[in-house]
Amino acid sequence: ALPLRGWWGSNIYRSSRALSARSAWNGLPLWTYNYTGKAYQFLDSNVNTYQKGYWMVAYSNRVFTLQDDQVVALDAANGQMAQTYCQVASTNITFGKLLCQDNSLIVANPTSVRAFDITTGQMSWTMAASGCKEVIGGGGRVFIREGEKVRSVDLATGTQQWSVDASLWSNGDINNRVGLICKQDRLLVVTSVGSTSIVHSVSVQNPSNVWH
Repeated sequence: ALPLRGWWGSNIYRSSRALSARSAWNGLPLWTYNYTGKAYQFLDSNVNTYQKGYWMVAYSNRVFTLQDDQVVALDAANGQMAQTYCQVASTNITFGKLLCQDNSLIVANPTSVRAFDITTGQMSWTMAASGCKEVIGGGGRVFIREGEKVRSVDLATGTQQWSVDASLWSNGDINNRVGLICKQDRLLVVTSVGSTSIVHSVSVQNPSNVWH
C-alpha cells in the first residue's frame, strides 16, 4: 500500500481494491472506501506502482481518487463522497494523474488535460494533449510533458505560455522515472544520455534561461 498524508492526522493507504484511513497517532482504522467497476482497470497489476500512485491525491480536507471510471472527492474525515468530477475513458489507463493546486483539480491522461474547481466541481478549462506522460504544477502554472516536448500553461485559464522541445536543453531524452520537478521559479528537467542523467534548471518564465 502507498501511504498518503490525509486530514487531521490521518494516513491514507491504497490497495488495488480499496482506500483505508488510519490514525497517524495510534494506527487505529478510521474508514474504508472500496473501489468499484472500471476503477480496477486503472489500479490492477497491469499498471506499475509508480503509475498507480497518480490516481490518488490529498488536498485540504479531501481525498481525490476514482469511483468506477469517474474522478471523485472523498471527505477525508469519514470517507464519504463529497464531490464528483469527470469520467476517465478506460482506453487511457496507460497514463493518468490527479493533481491539486490553488483550489484546482487537474485531471490528466494521454489525450487531454482538464482543470476543475475543487469546490463546485465545474470544469475551468480543457486542452488536447498528444501522448501526455507527465503533469506537474507550481507557481500558478501547469507543466505538461508530451513525449520530449514540455508546455507551460496558466493554471487559472489554461492559456499556453510556452512550448519547447527537450533538445533545447540536452541531446538526451527526458528521464521517464524523474522527468519534471517544479521548485519556486525553476523547473527541473532530468534528461538521460545512456546511463548518464543530467539535471537542467529552467526558468518557468523563460525556458531558454537554463543552467545544467
